[in-house]
Parts: sequence; structure tokens; C-alpha cells
Amino acid sequence: MPPVTKDEGLDEFKQLIKEGTMNVISLKEGAMIGMIDSYPDALRYNVNSEMISYNMNEQYVGKGYMQEALQGMIDHLFRREGKAVISARVFKGNDISKHLLEKAGFTHEGTLRHCVKGNGDIIHDDWIFSLMKEEYNQ
Repeated sequence: MPPVTKDEGLDEFKQLIKEGTMNVISLKEGAMIGMIDSYPDALRYNVNSEMISYNMNEQYVGKGYMQEALQGMIDHLFRREGKAVISARVFKGNDISKHLLEKAGFTHEGTLRHCVKGNGDIIHDDWIFSLMKEEYNQ
């Protein structure tokens, strides 16, 4: 995605926390190593659904931190918020995120082609995933 200044990033981060959608992932030492948030699923209409988004500092990828955060977010959205379906979008080719979502029970629904124009005018395809509440409770 396009780079932002430290101040722009901090302002956006503060706004997301204020809205209650952003959760910080940190270690005991207090280092911020990643984030996970949720917002209304714009691809579904009139369905009690939520979309999740996350990112992780590269040096902590593969250590189970995001798996734990994702499970907590899923549990929160289904059990506390009463959502019927949770979705996620991942850039095509991001096999680490694909594996993370599949391990959590998400189903790969398909590909949204020519979806996001990112940094350097590169246009990405998105893989679309979903998890239904009844699948989570199994």
C-alpha cells in the first residue's frame, strides 16, 4: 500500500482505536508486533457479517502470535457480537496468510481480480475467504 508518514499512520491508528475496531498485538515487553481489526463486510448485503484485516511485523511471522490473535477475534465476533459470517481478503500469492486463514477454518471462496491498486501502481488480485458461525462451532 502507499507509504504514509509517521504522523499520518499514527492519526489513522488512533482513529481506528477510537472506533473500537483496532486491536494491538504485543509481547510482554510491550513491543507492538502486529494489529488485527474488523469492520463491516462491504461484499455482503444485509447479512450480519464482519470482515477482518491483520498485519504482522515480519520478524514475528510464523511464531503463532497471529494465530492466537485471529482465534480471539473470531471468538469475539461470533460469541460476543453475534456475527453470522466473518470474511477476510488476502492479496493473491500471500500463502502465509492463506494458510493462517485455512488453519482457522476459513474457506477460500474465490478470487476478486484486479482489486486493489497498491504502492507503485501495482494492481493486486484478492483471495476471498469466509467462516460461517456454524462452521466455527463444530
